[in-house]
Amino acid sequence: MTVNHPRRLSWRIATRVRKGLSTGMATCTGVFGAVAGSGATSSLDLYGSLSQGASYISDIAGGSSMRTDVGTMQPDRFGLRGSEDVGGGLRANFLLEGGFATRTGASIVPGVLFNRNAWVGMSNGWGSVQLGHQPDFMFDVIGKYSSGFQLTNFFLFHPGNLDNLANTFQANNSIKLQTPASQRWQVGAQYGFASMPARDGPRSTTTLSTYARYQQHGFSGALAFTLIKDRARMDLARSTGVTRLFGQALVSGVPITLPRQRIWGAGGAYRLDGLPLRLNATLTGVQLKYRGRDESMRNADLGAAWTYRPRNVLNLGYSRSAFAGGQWDLFSASHVHQFSKRTEWFALAVYQRAGNGLAHAAINGVGVSSTRNQTVLTSGIHHSF
Repeated sequence: MTVNHPRRLSWRIATRVRKGLSTGMATCTGVFGAVAGSGATSSLDLYGSLSQGASYISDIAGGSSMRTDVGTMQPDRFGLRGSEDVGGGLRANFLLEGGFATRTGASIVPGVLFNRNAWVGMSNGWGSVQLGHQPDFMFDVIGKYSSGFQLTNFFLFHPGNLDNLANTFQANNSIKLQTPASQRWQVGAQYGFASMPARDGPRSTTTLSTYARYQQHGFSGALAFTLIKDRARMDLARSTGVTRLFGQALVSGVPITLPRQRIWGAGGAYRLDGLPLRLNATLTGVQLKYRGRDESMRNADLGAAWTYRPRNVLNLGYSRSAFAGGQWDLFSASHVHQFSKRTEWFALAVYQRAGNGLAHAAINGVGVSSTRNQTVLTSGIHHSF
């Protein structure tokens, strides 16, 4: 029997690593030189966004609060995006993107590094195919017309984000097909396969999503639909403050699995270059099914962003969300000053009032108020790279 000496083994491994690094460095130098000489047919980008602000909240669970809020203008995230020309007009592409909290450095989803996107695919002049972990088209398409996106304010997404306009839901094991984004008309379809559950374990989520979009001369509009089966970990009471749905009481902190969730959406945006002014509008509907009972939600957004000076933007927005026999009305105003293309200062004010059958205001990402009113004032810095 041969016995390897520990020190000799370690030295051999270290030597191989050093040789590998040297070879890799030389190879990288040659590759980058070749890429530069051939018109950069391949690319690899590291990017990210960090946003932190100080917030005053008028009411959370019966009292006012001062705190820092992360990801208000844009989600805190980092990502790797790559593309390679493999010849014949065909490209290989991938995207890895993970969310984190600047306040603590922790991942948004514990134990998941790339919670927002993790896919690989191919593309050419006919379109693209992507396979992996990725959002549905309610976020990818309709979400881009929402006030939360257009006015760069996470608080403006609707209570509970049940229409998926914010990127808090992604389909696992999914295939996404799309026609080229450069065309006037673009369509796409996505299917997320259910994975095989463990013996006597819960069923995994199945997702179907599709969209159509039209864009020309400063106008863009789209329609989308998503069907989700067996969506788990839905804590409706905590996210919306509504404690009675589907003919039964719901308990905050006790999530449920929805057998079916149907979502549809329409959105549009128009850019007036002469002012310059950008207008946006969305309309979404959600149908939830649980234990044979249905509940529905309707949401409408209107927003305007006015660049009144080259580095200053004023945003105004209004939304109404109807749910559980009542509605939330939300009003927002914000100001953004751009120090550079990558760094911005922002200040915002958001007010929401619950009406009719709803007893609690619940601004998205803030928490549930003990009353029908809730106000948030935030000021902070956003930096992207």
